[in-house]
Amino acid sequence: MKTMDPMRPVFFVKIDQKIFVSSFIRSVNLEFLKSLGVKTVINLTGSLGRPNEKAFKGSGINYVTINLDLPYEKKYEEILRNIRGCTVIHCGAGRTSSVVAVAYLAAKGVPVQKAIETVNAKIGLSLDLWPQDIALFKRLREISLERKRKAPMVRAAEKRVVRLKRGSVRG
Repeated sequence: MKTMDPMRPVFFVKIDQKIFVSSFIRSVNLEFLKSLGVKTVINLTGSLGRPNEKAFKGSGINYVTINLDLPYEKKYEEILRNIRGCTVIHCGAGRTSSVVAVAYLAAKGVPVQKAIETVNAKIGLSLDLWPQDIALFKRLREISLERKRKAPMVRAAEKRVVRLKRGSVRG
């Protein structure tokens, strides 16, 4: 019989190299998270997770509590903006953090249905997403793809500006 690591959260799943989803994170999980190279923990439990902020101070892991009163889309923007390095997204049981993982993958440019399938396969459940979730995730994906299309043009323009500045310095 397999025993549970007491330092590991009850529900803890690696989605990709950068994102883990988890049930409630406690200060007792700190060393386990450090051993994985976690740099950020995003709390989706609101004030329930606030006591953890003290335990994580000075640990080298950034602990971010998301304001659950934010409007729907702003909440996702705030979460995605705070993903830095290896990140654990946690909520009470793991469902909400799994939905956020789908948003994260979509924002990376993964087709929404593929993102849903990936997360479902990793967590061993079938997430039922609301139509507003799917619509938002599709928009996140489109924004990501648009940024990727524009990136080479932006880099080329930046290089031209640098060359112009160098030319004006010589002249």
